[in-house]
Amino acid sequence: MSMIPTSLVAQQRQLWVRRIGIAASVLMGVLVLVVFVLVVRSESAHDEASCPFAPFGQRELGGAIVIEEARNCVPEAEEHRWLVQRGDAKAVEFGRKRLPKERFSPERTKWKLSQDKNKLLVLEIEVDGRPFSAFHEADIPRD
Repeated sequence: MSMIPTSLVAQQRQLWVRRIGIAASVLMGVLVLVVFVLVVRSESAHDEASCPFAPFGQRELGGAIVIEEARNCVPEAEEHRWLVQRGDAKAVEFGRKRLPKERFSPERTKWKLSQDKNKLLVLEIEVDGRPFSAFHEADIPRD
């Protein structure tokens, strides 16, 4: 077998393909790091110790109290959680949502309570008049 040397044009093409591949790899690496930093920033800002929830409202239904709490740890997001308490038992988390701050305005976000056939609570959240989330007391892990 004889070794046929590659042409100058083929060598130039390989060089450009290699440079484009390296540039694309570097760009993907930078993009992954940026996304990682944004996720870490958002999650660390919502740490319970540094940014606790504050009472926001409550409702009662069927012998249970549902307490809504809110916090605003970063300017662009607001987080709400709902706790359910029955009798003297400790309140347990029923549901949690994090949305852009403007979507949690009273005009845009509403929540209502109902009971299922087993008399357990169902929390339904509507945003802009459309169903957004539903949480069921039956899904709460009990110790």
